[in-house]
Amino acid sequence: MRDAARVTRRLGLLRTHAVRTLHCVLPHDIDDPLHPTGGNIYDRHVLSGLAAAGWTVSEHLSFDDVPDGALTLVDGLVVVNDPDACLAAARRLALVPLLHLPTLDEAERSVLLASAAVIVTSAWSASQVRKAHGISAVVATPGVDPVPIVAGSADGSRLLCVGTVSPHKGQRDASSGAGSPIT
Repeated sequence: MRDAARVTRRLGLLRTHAVRTLHCVLPHDIDDPLHPTGGNIYDRHVLSGLAAAGWTVSEHLSFDDVPDGALTLVDGLVVVNDPDACLAAARRLALVPLLHLPTLDEAERSVLLASAAVIVTSAWSASQVRKAHGISAVVATPGVDPVPIVAGSADGSRLLCVGTVSPHKGQRDASSGAGSPIT
């Protein structure tokens, strides 16, 4: 017969080395080079950081192949674009939405209330979610990749944009009064 104390100690060791698996439901265009976003870059950094910390990270484009009961991070764009799928998923998964910018609407509220936890990217977003929905969120602020310092232009004709140059942000729009469009 095995020593009961030794078995108990070994089970305790197993608990301290528990397997950590995270399933992630991501936007369909997360890796599209024609649509880079700060949110997609942030998601990639979060997932690679978790993998580097020993987590097993499994990526999905829908909830369909995520196993029941799985801890599942879901990007905020998925919440915005398909709140019904997120609500259905929350019934069978430990859902954790990652909101880059909360919408504060009723569909989002329903998903957040059904979730195991909520992550936001700023203290401001956390305060907005708390005010609008009465939900406490964990803040995981984005960082920056170091880049070399560049010289500005004397005439102010260069634009410093801390973010992605994207059509929806209007940086290329000459009608904004900022001068000629960016080329």
